[in-house]
Amino acid sequence: MMYPKTRYQSTPPSSGTRRATVPPVLMIAAPVTFAVVLFFLTGGFGLWAHIDSRRDLETLWQYGDFRAVFERAEALLEETPMQVEPLVFAGLGHFYAGMEQSDLELRSEHLERAVVFLRKALLVPKPPLEAEVHHVLGKAYFHRGPFYFDASVSHIERAIELGLVTDDSFEYLAVAYDGLNRFAESVESYTEAIRRSPNDLLLVGLAEIHVRHGQYEAAREYLVRAISTSPDEYLIQRARFQLGRVALETGRFEEAATEFRTILDVDPTVADAHFKLGRAYQMMEQPERARFHWREAIRIEPRHTEALRSLRAN
Repeated sequence: MMYPKTRYQSTPPSSGTRRATVPPVLMIAAPVTFAVVLFFLTGGFGLWAHIDSRRDLETLWQYGDFRAVFERAEALLEETPMQVEPLVFAGLGHFYAGMEQSDLELRSEHLERAVVFLRKALLVPKPPLEAEVHHVLGKAYFHRGPFYFDASVSHIERAIELGLVTDDSFEYLAVAYDGLNRFAESVESYTEAIRRSPNDLLLVGLAEIHVRHGQYEAAREYLVRAISTSPDEYLIQRARFQLGRVALETGRFEEAATEFRTILDVDPTVADAHFKLGRAYQMMEQPERARFHWREAIRIEPRHTEALRSLRAN
């Protein structure tokens, strides 16, 4: 059987070929029919309401209106519980709204709500913004206190595995690991945080961990660096105090006395600096000076236990 030459042509037939005509009513009816079928197949107005709701949440999020974000998300959840996107946005909104609060009780309430919503969102396999959910959940647990540091570490590490690393990811990990007495992981996290975003506060934090674990020479190196570069007087005072502690622990008593005197020259009301200076004088066999500074520590802070004990014993 022979087929017409025009059967498989992609170009329009020649003028001599008869065209099939489509009745006008079908030209109108076809798009309408398609729209009706699509409407029912996709759940009718519910789909468009869902799309509009998602756009509302994303718009509010982009504007940084965190209260409006979680209020809108919670309203959607009242209509249909366990919608994953509203769960995510409710959790994120509560976290960032909470971090803006100066009232600690209100902040705590927001953080608790953030944890609840984000944990529910993670019940759904591969929720939207999964890495962000883990990252923020880790931070929320961190700010709820040391009892939650293990959960904080778990979620921030998971966010990193999913490819989300922020400027403060390793700083959170460093402090949380320190609170869990995991020295090696804390030092590693501090080191990575400093590598990514060098700053004096991180140097002092890393030094303080080394001091607590008896790593005095490493601590001294970080403290000297912080003092030499920081423009923050409070941070310099904090670093000098730790440097004085290091000097005391390593038998450099004159150096320790110099550091504590420098602190007191700036602020003579630091009770701990008076106590430590007294210890330095005691080790240099200058008991009168030692007792003077212990008495000063008690005058400033009447319940300074160590100063009271030292005066009784000496």
